[in-house]
Amino acid sequence: MAVQSCVGEARTDADEPLDLHGRDHDDPVPRRAPEHQPELYEAASIDGASQWQRFRFITWPVLTPTTFFIFVMSCIGGLQGGFDMAFVMTKGGPAGATTTIMYHIFNNALTWNKMGYAASMAWFLFVIILGVTLINWRYGGRVVHY
Repeated sequence: MAVQSCVGEARTDADEPLDLHGRDHDDPVPRRAPEHQPELYEAASIDGASQWQRFRFITWPVLTPTTFFIFVMSCIGGLQGGFDMAFVMTKGGPAGATTTIMYHIFNNALTWNKMGYAASMAWFLFVIILGVTLINWRYGGRVVHY
């Protein structure tokens, strides 16, 4: 069965995971890759651009929104991550060596029944993630070309 992707071409490989909009979950780079715009490279080579100039002035500006998105999401995931491994493998590890922020919030809320303390830690984590994201938007947004 043909599946409609986010850029309009029909796909026949229905075994790949798709979200509600028809995009791959495991494909971090969208279909806006520079290979889909060969006329830009052709024009640059006619104008005498070197390989480095083509990368700097064509490839990188096309990929900066995706790179910026992956960077912001990686920062957010890094601050939130590690709960599943700490919970399944070590339950916090020897003397709390593998306890992450999310695992500590989980323990306070559901193991030790300290919901208020867990909620305040979750809000504090939210403020930290918001601050890191705003810093990324402030300074990382300068190099993103839409």
